[in-house]
Amino acid sequence: MNIPNTHGLGEVLEERFNLEDAIYDNCSNISILPCGSPNLNPLNLVSSKNMASVIKKLNETYEIVFIICTGLNDYQDAVVMSSLVDGVVLVINEEKDRKPVVRFAINPMEQRKANMVGAILNNRTYVI
Repeated sequence: MNIPNTHGLGEVLEERFNLEDAIYDNCSNISILPCGSPNLNPLNLVSSKNMASVIKKLNETYEIVFIICTGLNDYQDAVVMSSLVDGVVLVINEEKDRKPVVRFAINPMEQRKANMVGAILNNRTYVI
């Protein structure tokens, strides 16, 4: 999408950048907030009270907000975020993600009472 990652959510959470200035608007009625390059540990930033505040502001401004987190092998950000959002859709890569890893990732989200909306099975090679 040719969007620079020089500033984004990380800098907003560190209070080094204004949320409105970190959002890129394109001509397709889509606004994008890149992750940025934070100085602090990203997991600590996502766990901070600032994250809940940013999500609240985004929900007040936009009709739909999608937050894309890391893959299942490094899912701690998604676990923390799962209790801050309205719903979670798990994207499972059939070629890479194994059933025990998926179960291991879902369990802490369920413990946090996350609203598991569903899952998308991506890169499926065999007929279901």
